[in-house]
Amino acid sequence: SEATAKLYLSDEVTENHVDEAYHLLRKSIGMIRKKEIIIPVNLNNKENDNYIKIKFDEYVKICNSISLYLKLEGNAKESNEILEWYIRESEKKGIVDNAEGTLLLIQKTKKIIERLEKIDNVLIRIKEDGKDKLMLNPNYDIDENPNVAKKKVFTARK
Repeated sequence: SEATAKLYLSDEVTENHVDEAYHLLRKSIGMIRKKEIIIPVNLNNKENDNYIKIKFDEYVKICNSISLYLKLEGNAKESNEILEWYIRESEKKGIVDNAEGTLLLIQKTKKIIERLEKIDNVLIRIKEDGKDKLMLNPNYDIDENPNVAKKKVFTARK
């Protein structure tokens, strides 16, 4: 928390600094230990018993694909645009080849996009042209992410 305060050029450690340091530590430890990412169906409800389990490798692949897509596109996109792009690319690559697989991938990808915004802070929600859009957090450096395996990531096509 002292290091977090220093990042914000603050002489005093505030509750926000402690919370952010705790979040970063939890996230770091969780990323090392987990083979699966467990995402509550409703991220706004702490008492939720419904979860979606996603293999860690699949989570990283989807996260990296979305991050790289937004970085290459260079502008904010609506959540459904990101989702439609990822599903389209998955179908092109043969990752899903039936309706059931597509529905499951849609459900997982929606939850991953939500987690990238609300928990991981990889995506930031902004208002643009009167619409809610998501953009890549400018503090998130995809090139510094050790989990980025660019050869496994879809690339945006213009």
